[in-house]
Amino acid sequence: MPGKILLIRKESNADGCCKKDLEDYGYEVETLNTGEQAVERIKQTTDADLALLDMDACGEMEGMHTAERILDQGDIPVVFLLSRTGSDIVETTEAVTPYGYILKDSPGTVLDASIKAAFRLFDKLKKCEEKLTGQKELEEQLRFRNVILNTQQEVSLDGILIVDEEDTIVSFNQRFADIWGIPNEILASQSCEKALNYVIPKLVDPQEFADRIHYLYGHKQEKSFEEIALTDGRILERYSAPMFGQNDRYYGRVWYYRDITGRKQAEEAIKEQLYEKEIILKEVNHRVKNNFSSVESLLALHMQSTESDEAQSALQDAISRIQSMRVLYDKLLINDEHKEASVKDYIESLVDSIVGSFPDYEKVTVDCQITDFNYIPKRLFNLGIIINELITNSMKYAFEGRDSGLITVKLDKVDNHVTLIVQDDGNGLPEGFDDNDLQGFGLMIVRMLVKQLGGNLTIENQNGTRSTVEFDI
Repeated sequence: MPGKILLIRKESNADGCCKKDLEDYGYEVETLNTGEQAVERIKQTTDADLALLDMDACGEMEGMHTAERILDQGDIPVVFLLSRTGSDIVETTEAVTPYGYILKDSPGTVLDASIKAAFRLFDKLKKCEEKLTGQKELEEQLRFRNVILNTQQEVSLDGILIVDEEDTIVSFNQRFADIWGIPNEILASQSCEKALNYVIPKLVDPQEFADRIHYLYGHKQEKSFEEIALTDGRILERYSAPMFGQNDRYYGRVWYYRDITGRKQAEEAIKEQLYEKEIILKEVNHRVKNNFSSVESLLALHMQSTESDEAQSALQDAISRIQSMRVLYDKLLINDEHKEASVKDYIESLVDSIVGSFPDYEKVTVDCQITDFNYIPKRLFNLGIIINELITNSMKYAFEGRDSGLITVKLDKVDNHVTLIVQDDGNGLPEGFDDNDLQGFGLMIVRMLVKQLGGNLTIENQNGTRSTVEFDI
């Protein structure tokens, strides 16, 4: 335990000093002649462990003043050296320092024991001070957290009520009081039962409200979320959750109330607007479908009334193209999203519609092999027109002079690559043909739409005519 001691005494008092005794017990001793020197010394460095102050050498008043300044400047204990022990001087030293005094000419053992006792007391006081500092810091942290919680409660849009394990109100914010209009005296009473009895008349279904609260108090683990209707027309949203601490100790329950009347009114207004728009849209769709049918019927009448083969062929082509649009429109109406439609449903319906529009459709068999996936309407419409033109060509030219025929429509999708094949087993194309030389308005449309899809078109003889379209999606 020995350390460094500052010995403060006058030069003339050197012979009566206990410096040698201290050094014999292993202490390092530094001698200073005045109190001013001691104070300056401690200001410069804090390597000393204890100050031993000779009261006779410094004078009583100067010694007390020096001790006070040392204690203010440095974190070290101060022990007095006294030549007498009258009650007056003892009381004076105790008023300045708790580390006591040592009588001059005391044996070395007493001197050593007194200094060690001062060290022990100093250590205990330091620990107490650190503990008090820690407690003060903890109290400050708790105060800070309370400020945060109180601020959060008061700025919240929700009315907040906190109830302890005894169903006693322990906290609430002003928003809670405002939402329910509960008087301050009821909330100040901290009685949940009084608060409940006050709000009961405000509820559309008071029995359900009370039963739900009592149920949650009886089932501590459960959370709750519901809407509450008030007799004044307001709608409240309520959320409740239990409060659990360490070892699953139950501390109570927190309740959140939010006035959602404005939101509910806005939702109802939107629902009414959507319903009105839905009625209008249904009427528009009905008229569009009727217009499709009217145009098809008019074209069919014109086709029947003309004797020109060229006119009949052109009108048949127009009817088929309109049918392609009508079928896609019908499929999009079935799909409420109107963003994508089933390729399989669309193509199968379209093929049946195209083939069925020809007078001799019964002699042709159609085989559809379609891989199903959803596709955007704009691109699906392009695909439908391509299929329409290719099947129309087969129906018009492939089976001349024959009593039957087969048309195969195959669509495959592998990853993002799509392959469409329209194959007939008809008469085929002339030998030595070049598909780039094939003319006609229908094929011109096909090439244009294939280009829009970013794909390729090939037409070849293969037990009939085989048309292949490939593109990526």
